[in-house]
Amino acid sequence: MSDSDTGGIAESIAYVAQIRADMWRNGFRPVPVHNFNADLPEKLRGKKPFGGEGWQLRAAADPPEAVVLVPDRHALNTGMLTAGLRAIDIDVADPDLAETVVVLAEQRYGPTIRRTRNNSGKTLLVYRAADGMPPKRWISGAHGKLEVLGCGQQCVAHGIHYTGALLLWQRGAPHETPIEQLPAVDEAAILTFLAECAPLIGGSDIQTTEMVTKSTSRSHTPRQATLELDDVVAALAVIPNNRLDWDFWFEIAAATHAATGGSEAGHQAFLDWSRRCAGHDDRTTRRKWSDLGRNPVTRITAGTLIYQARKNDPEFLSPSVAGRLDPHAAVRAKICKLRGQDVAGSLSRLAQRMERGRRQTARALKNLSLPKEI
Repeated sequence: MSDSDTGGIAESIAYVAQIRADMWRNGFRPVPVHNFNADLPEKLRGKKPFGGEGWQLRAAADPPEAVVLVPDRHALNTGMLTAGLRAIDIDVADPDLAETVVVLAEQRYGPTIRRTRNNSGKTLLVYRAADGMPPKRWISGAHGKLEVLGCGQQCVAHGIHYTGALLLWQRGAPHETPIEQLPAVDEAAILTFLAECAPLIGGSDIQTTEMVTKSTSRSHTPRQATLELDDVVAALAVIPNNRLDWDFWFEIAAATHAATGGSEAGHQAFLDWSRRCAGHDDRTTRRKWSDLGRNPVTRITAGTLIYQARKNDPEFLSPSVAGRLDPHAAVRAKICKLRGQDVAGSLSRLAQRMERGRRQTARALKNLSLPKEI
């Protein structure tokens, strides 16, 4: 890979990271999605959530992991969780028929943001659920399929379709439009709309996805580390721990456990952070760490750790992110490690080493025999 290729990837990663941050700022929950050219079956390229099982939980965290973790270069497409939304996916190949469905929706609910691509008439309209998080509903027929995505699904918001077409938006995009500006739609109106559209696409009965709650009684599978240990240590170094606040202490414990997969190194990193508070107790910390291994708190993720670090230091950049986006990564990593330590002493020792190097260089030059003419 050439330097120019590396730079292009870094620029793409930085752009995607900003898009996801802006989506979250507007109230949407971004989801990392595989690239359009991923080694997947054609219909899954560019639309399958990245990271395997549990992507809904990671997107439902506050903030979502996609906001605080550096984008993976294999997952630069970005989806958005549709829980609390009514995203009308018009999967109809005939562009005139697709436009007819769009007109029906906008006459009933009003205009809204709309996703398109230039090689197809298929399109997506995004509305807000008037109440709660309703499930997916759909109709299928001879002329296509009409889905109203909801709880448990996601739709791709930014990136490239598997055909190579760029995803485009009309009337604003999720990273540009606050979610509260979307028109709200109730379920009675959704059912009426689907019933009206059924004859157009040759469909009949309206289908609804069953809402399934996963059992919490199943055996626990150990969680995998989601952050490098250096990132965890750097984040903990800038998160304050100077007050007796059980809820905050537990949140950092759970986030550190999630970030490190409950490893012993992760426990040691959290132990060092916890000891900075006068109310710390080693036995309590060990017991709570073990409890988290048996009963992980899925709503608290590694993203919480980075979020808290940035609350205290808005310019915080973890070493792994710096290594991909920042040409001065080594300097930033050194600064992160110095936080919370004797910075003045470290700088003094650095100055002493520089002075010794200067003197050694001067002596070497003095003893160097140079020709009188060159």
